[in-house]
Amino acid sequence: MAGLNSVTVGPPGATVGVIAAGHTYAVVLRALEDMGIDADACGRMGLRLIRLSLPWPLDVAEVRAMTEGLDEVLVIEDKASFIESQVKEALYGQRHAPLVVGKADHEGRPLVPAAGSVDSDTVTRVLARRLPASCLPTSATLRIAALNGRARLVLHAAPVPARAAAFCSGCPHNISTRAADDQLVGLGIGCHVMAGLDPTGRGHQVGMTQMGGEGAQWSGMAPFAGGAHYVQNIGDGTFFHSGSLAVRAAVAAGVDITYKLLYNDAVAMTGGQHAEGRIAVPELTRLLALEGVRRVIVTTPEPRRYRRIPLDPIAEVRHRDELATAMRELEATGGVTVLIHDDQCAAELRRLRRRGSLPEPTSRVWINERVCEAAATAARSRPASRSSPSRPSSAARRQSVRVRATATCPVCGATVRPSSW
Repeated sequence: MAGLNSVTVGPPGATVGVIAAGHTYAVVLRALEDMGIDADACGRMGLRLIRLSLPWPLDVAEVRAMTEGLDEVLVIEDKASFIESQVKEALYGQRHAPLVVGKADHEGRPLVPAAGSVDSDTVTRVLARRLPASCLPTSATLRIAALNGRARLVLHAAPVPARAAAFCSGCPHNISTRAADDQLVGLGIGCHVMAGLDPTGRGHQVGMTQMGGEGAQWSGMAPFAGGAHYVQNIGDGTFFHSGSLAVRAAVAAGVDITYKLLYNDAVAMTGGQHAEGRIAVPELTRLLALEGVRRVIVTTPEPRRYRRIPLDPIAEVRHRDELATAMRELEATGGVTVLIHDDQCAAELRRLRRRGSLPEPTSRVWINERVCEAAATAARSRPASRSSPSRPSSAARRQSVRVRATATCPVCGATVRPSSW
């Protein structure tokens, strides 16, 4: 590391040092050039320039040597105080340690902006605040006056409304993570963790573990939980990464737990890749049986896909509408059981349709905002059918979409027939 960080301009008797790295160091040089400050001027002003080519980790002894004799160190860097914090730590407790400023000055006032990119104009203004005006050359004084006299554009943006994270439209996790209010549920790593942001109807949540530790907390809690049953959410990507070890540990611990294995066939949080080491559901049921799992139920919106597909004898297939019933049966089984919810990631489905790898759906559901919320709630108890061909154009949609359901508003008692699109 020797020589990567160095003093580039170091006049004798310097009192102020400027530290910068990479592109930001070039910006500092440009600012000094705009101010008419060269190496000789730096000598007269007592200004030392320090260039970092290895900003992390900073060698403590090297930092102390490069800043020795200075009264003040000014750290110029983009974004957060990454270099500044290291310099302060290296100089902490030293006799006659220099004052270190960067994102804020010695009185806590903002100095180097933490937002956006630092440019030469910004550095010029910062230097003007930290260097004594009496030592600045005339060219620097004129440059600063020109910047201060320049009209600055001020933008006033309307506040952005807060929007909490939520499941994507059509996400299978929105259904698969549902649980009774008194059911103990453990959260896991993956998109399904957003069940913690919308906990209503998703059980009594009792924490989240690291990837690969799903259910481990229950091994310690179970002896003191009075025979309660535990449900642990786990994604297929996590299972194939390290979660299978958690299932094996639960079997070894002899606890009553149901793993809700959410098999959406995509690592959706990072772009929809297939999970490394993944295996198909039939092979997965056989693996779980070998690990000592007592019973497996596969829920899916298309049970017919499993016709004539051999599963392990401990496994069976149900429609996803039977999710609650399947969970009750697994709880009654005891030991370690697994529910595999086989339902493809909705975002990945849309990607495949855009690429032409999957056909477009032949029917769609439209929500008309002119129907009051209470009537819409009533309509959910009476399924509506709004069918149309694939959306060739907005004009065709308006012609083809017809609403074939009515609902009675529980608030006003009126019979509401939503208009067509």
